[in-house]
Amino acid sequence: MDMRDYEKQEELRRANELTAENNQIQRKQLEQQERQSLESWYQHEEALQAIREIEKNKQTDQFERDMDDRIFELKLEIAKAEDDKAKNELQSLLEEEKQKRESYYQEKQAKLQAKAAAHEEAIKKAQRQQLLSSIKKFFLIFFLLMIIFAGIIWYFSSSNNNSSKKSFDTRTSSIVVTTNSTNETGTSSVTEEASQDTNFNVQVTIDDLNIRESASASAKIVGQCPKGTYTIVETKTADGYTWGKLKSGKGWIALDYTEQSNTEWAMVYHYYYVQSDTSSLMQAGLELKTNGEAVLFLNGAEIMSANQGNPVLGKYIIKKYSADKQIRSYVVDQKTTVAGGNSPQIITIVPDIIIEIHISKEELQKAGENLAEDQYLIYYGYQNSSGQHVLTDGDWPMVFFHRGE
Repeated sequence: MDMRDYEKQEELRRANELTAENNQIQRKQLEQQERQSLESWYQHEEALQAIREIEKNKQTDQFERDMDDRIFELKLEIAKAEDDKAKNELQSLLEEEKQKRESYYQEKQAKLQAKAAAHEEAIKKAQRQQLLSSIKKFFLIFFLLMIIFAGIIWYFSSSNNNSSKKSFDTRTSSIVVTTNSTNETGTSSVTEEASQDTNFNVQVTIDDLNIRESASASAKIVGQCPKGTYTIVETKTADGYTWGKLKSGKGWIALDYTEQSNTEWAMVYHYYYVQSDTSSLMQAGLELKTNGEAVLFLNGAEIMSANQGNPVLGKYIIKKYSADKQIRSYVVDQKTTVAGGNSPQIITIVPDIIIEIHISKEELQKAGENLAEDQYLIYYGYQNSSGQHVLTDGDWPMVFFHRGE
């Protein structure tokens, strides 16, 4: 393409753009003229309507004056008439004209009243519509506020349900550290309890229990444990299992397939103090079995009803308490639950053992708890001066004791 062709194309392009701009200006001018014409037509119609109304009023006024003039003329003729017969005829015409005028004004008054009534009805209708609209707006706002209020309640309820509860009851406490980790492929999630040094013996109940390199179901298998007694020096919870580190240092075993050798604390415990002797907490308690299984009867009939008569099941491990920190508890001085009145005296003790109870989310959901994670309860065990076995969470405190001693 040479320069001449390029200049011709540019000139043609500019001409087309100019034509398009002119067409657009002409369209706008035409639209403006049409709007002006339409406005002029409306103004003309309004003017014609006003003229028609004026003419109609003039005709009405003229018609009323003609009626009055006709009656006046008849009265004059009656006054001038000398013949009684002529007077009577004129009088009849006068009465007839008066009757016509009266009928006319009655009809006119009726039309005015009907027009006023229609106008008043239109005003009332508009007021009713406005009132109805206000009522609709009120109920709409009220409905939206109820939705927002319900949403707020649902949000806080969900937040409370999904938070890491430290027990089923709001007064139970536990010490749980939850961490989530994902491998490079993003396919695994591990929830684990903070590891804790401890020493306790377990009895392996199956043949050749796998020893793994770390506390994970996907960790490398480094050996097997035959049936027998082994010492655990550290525990972790991961992948739905409680893991124990062997004292020999060979690795970790799943404590779910073991029984604890220490059966001294395996017994039934009852809730020690309730504020009312009619409270369902009178039936609350837990049982520690020798096979490492924990059975919880929490909140008595209320949880039992929600769980269709089935207790909540969990797993527990016992660790030796090696710290010097004192723990809160009640003075346990009787073999029955304390009901009503003031709470028992609070004391501080140094426990003998720590009992950690693991409850799966499936068990919690059976009891009506809408939780997304497993829960862990921690109790501290000791024997009081009477030799009774007592468990306390050390916080509220929530205290359980064994009655049968």
